[in-house]
Amino acid sequence: MPTYRIAGFDIFSQIELPIVNSIQASGDHPDLICFRARKGRTLATEILHGNTPPGVFLLSRIREKLGDVFLSTYDSRDQQAYYIFFNKIGLVFEISYDAKRVRVTSQTENGEELIPWFLLSQVLGFLMYLKGFVCLHASVVQDRHRTIGLLGTNGRGKSTLTAYLVRSGWHLVSDDLMCLENTDKLRLRPCFPLLKLRRDSIELLGLQQAPRIQIPMSDKMGVEVDGDWGRFTVEERPTLQAIYLIERDNLGELTNARITDVSCVYSEACLVGNGFGLGLIPPEKRWKHATSARTLATRIPVRRLRYPSGLAHLQMADEALLRDTSG
Repeated sequence: MPTYRIAGFDIFSQIELPIVNSIQASGDHPDLICFRARKGRTLATEILHGNTPPGVFLLSRIREKLGDVFLSTYDSRDQQAYYIFFNKIGLVFEISYDAKRVRVTSQTENGEELIPWFLLSQVLGFLMYLKGFVCLHASVVQDRHRTIGLLGTNGRGKSTLTAYLVRSGWHLVSDDLMCLENTDKLRLRPCFPLLKLRRDSIELLGLQQAPRIQIPMSDKMGVEVDGDWGRFTVEERPTLQAIYLIERDNLGELTNARITDVSCVYSEACLVGNGFGLGLIPPEKRWKHATSARTLATRIPVRRLRYPSGLAHLQMADEALLRDTSG
């Protein structure tokens, strides 16, 4: 069974993941095992068929592009687990309470194609919450001076800016998912050397020759950071030193990149509200996330980076970040 090194953990996985072989690890005692459910009727298939066995409780429900996503818990004398259901595509992830096992059930071709991508995003984020990490919807890059987070909602250009920074010499720590061990030491976990980019961003950045793979049912591609055009950090647990709130100006109001301060209240609200997959985490863990996010906002600078759209202006954003982090 292939073994991967992701977020500082050794993961045995029956499901092949779309990440480079160079980060595969070896070991006899994995931190996490991912495997497929055996064929036949299981608790997951029962629920997918509309049957709710005793002991199953709905914890949360969110609406996504691929349909409703449910988080349920099952507690019986001999079994305890969380279940993440993607009902429209017939896909279920069963996650043990101790966050050491993930069992996958798929009933459609679309669900089958999406398994690796959900494992590396929603499921990984959920597992990190269970393991006590603070998780933000943010990318992380590192240069010689500092390690910084880039936080922004979908459509703000976060991944495009991250890819540009990596192409210009910064090292990638993680894309889309920031995993912070605690809010005291500010230690981060590097995830994996892959960026999710739209085709227009790939062309804009000149990455047409970079190794990449189409993400099913998405307008994005997974672009490998392979050492030719960019590098993945080799530092196991870099220290986070600042977070920038990304705002791309699509209205033509700006001619230069600007970095400005934000109020403590606003920074706390942004960090609390941008928890990764916040709607899916168990209710009892949401207050912990909010507390940790507020603490983080008091420990490191949280600033706003605004820059115009366009390739030339990405360079301006890079220069503004270098000036700000070198001060």
